[in-house]
Amino acid sequence: MQAVAFQNQKGGVGKSTLSLLVAEQLAQFGREVIFLDNDPQGNSTQWFLNRLTDADYPLILEELQTKNLYNLLQERISPQNALLELPETSLKLLAATPNYEQAKTAFRDQPGHENLFRMLLRELKTEYLVCDTPGELSLLTNWSLSICDVIVIPVQTEMFAVETLPIQLERIRTARKYLNPELKRVYLLPNLFDTRLKSCHYALEYLVDHYRNMLIFHDDHQPLWIPKRAEVMGFIDSHEPVRSAELKNRLQVLVQALFPEFT
Repeated sequence: MQAVAFQNQKGGVGKSTLSLLVAEQLAQFGREVIFLDNDPQGNSTQWFLNRLTDADYPLILEELQTKNLYNLLQERISPQNALLELPETSLKLLAATPNYEQAKTAFRDQPGHENLFRMLLRELKTEYLVCDTPGELSLLTNWSLSICDVIVIPVQTEMFAVETLPIQLERIRTARKYLNPELKRVYLLPNLFDTRLKSCHYALEYLVDHYRNMLIFHDDHQPLWIPKRAEVMGFIDSHEPVRSAELKNRLQVLVQALFPEFT
């Protein structure tokens, strides 16, 4: 299983959107994908629920009462039995429910809680695991870091966002040393890029100057960035598929960088 987490201590930088786009991209190519919603807000879980028909919604909602991430940890049910299988998609969902917020305190004093999370999640049988994470630094952040081979930090292209990177990168270095030596790669992904704003261009130049080796580059040696565009919001709000060739190409470059074996 190859696992990637979209991680940033700041909220509103596009973690959920990007993780959902990558998961959908993998599923469209017929790959086995589990989406892990490790954020108590459950925005990604709600996105999947909002896609359901009126007939399917109550059935899936009933299943969700037992098949969710908190029950997996609290009741130690089989990881495969905690997965929601959703109609009209090959994606499987390990969902966040409102009670998942309790995990921050319920497991805080339990010895080896990161190892418990890693052990249970690594039992999942799939090709790819895509993990959405909370916009905070907490126990749940450590859990996400404990299971992933690759971390993507979506960075809003403004200097205030860029200046928080050293804190996040130090936490990741510590996690790699003491928690998850299998964490191989960390990427920065400039997001919400508005080509009209000088501030976005300045932030991107700063990232290239200071973090070049952590960026993803196109064949033309330009850093990969994801545009701020109505089409992306349409994917989230209306579940409309991505249609523009440019955005599809950017997503494919991203997926191939995260999973070099992916073709």
